[in-house]
Amino acid sequence: MIKGTMNLRPSASGETARQARGGRQSVYARFFKRPLDVLMVLTALPVIAPAMIGISICILATSSGPVLLRVSRKGRDGAIFRQLRFRCVDMRALEMPPVQGEAALDSNGRDPRLTTVGDFLIRTRLNALPQVWNVLTGEMSLIGPLPEPVRVDRQIERNATLRRVAPGIFCPSELPAYAHLSGKDRKAVAIAYATRVTFAMDVKVAFNAITSALRSQQPPAPPAT
Repeated sequence: MIKGTMNLRPSASGETARQARGGRQSVYARFFKRPLDVLMVLTALPVIAPAMIGISICILATSSGPVLLRVSRKGRDGAIFRQLRFRCVDMRALEMPPVQGEAALDSNGRDPRLTTVGDFLIRTRLNALPQVWNVLTGEMSLIGPLPEPVRVDRQIERNATLRRVAPGIFCPSELPAYAHLSGKDRKAVAIAYATRVTFAMDVKVAFNAITSALRSQQPPAPPAT
């Protein structure tokens, strides 16, 4: 059993399946989550916009290549969208054969493909700042399950429960309480969140994201490219 802020007991799997097939979402998820996302982004825009301009200038001044990367991801109801993020890697490094394990890190334990600016953006999660546009367009939410890549193998589908909600910039599985979990168990946390989206959990995840950025530590999330 996974201990934390969510109840993920196996006995609840039947209820989860029933809700995935046709269960009703919470009042907060149905009526307030989307307007709150838009309100928060628009309120923060006077700070976000100058920050994005400054970051863009730094990326252009320190490395060659585009400022933004557009990555295909699978969202609500299986819809494919382009997730935006700041480029954090040297484009020439992407042409090199991938190296796995510790051999892929330099003497400082850092991915050598990262630019100096990119390393900072990854650690502070500022590389995800352009995704506020994805939030405004309704493709993403501020809080939600992490968006899944579009796989070549069509038999591997996004969990039906996860498809009920928009993917988020920040995910409940990034909370410190779940840092020790495997990828499979973290996905179970995301599924539990999608089963019943609550305002309390969204506030908790948002607070963790802010404190992690202030500490300049990278929360447990898939590596950005």
